[in-house]
Amino acid sequence: MPTFSLIVNGVGRDVDADGRMPLLWVFGDRLGLLGTKYGCGVGVCGACTVLDSGRAIRSCMTPLADAAGKSVTTIEGLSPDGSRRQLHRDGRRGVGRAGRIGRARRARRDRGRLRHGAQPARCHRSD
Repeated sequence: MPTFSLIVNGVGRDVDADGRMPLLWVFGDRLGLLGTKYGCGVGVCGACTVLDSGRAIRSCMTPLADAAGKSVTTIEGLSPDGSRRQLHRDGRRGVGRAGRIGRARRARRDRGRLRHGAQPARCHRSD
């Protein structure tokens, strides 16, 4: 079986797996990262969203071979201590992982913008 190298949450990892294996299964089955979840399996719901070099992708639809040599950030990588606790503390029902990843990504972007006098981005939800 071939070995693929990628950076996951800032740490270089070598994964022995079929290149067609979806990243979602690589994270859970090979790397023990259980924060990225299976939702619909066709890339629509966003439960499996991760960041590929800062760009949101659906890990259920992305084969390992496509991520080789890239930097991928899972939900664990967005929490300062890698625990996901801070990201789960928002307490709002109906906010999925994709929403938390997007919110954390916007917060990082906004910190830089606010230093230059811009207003923070707002996320509008309908409940």
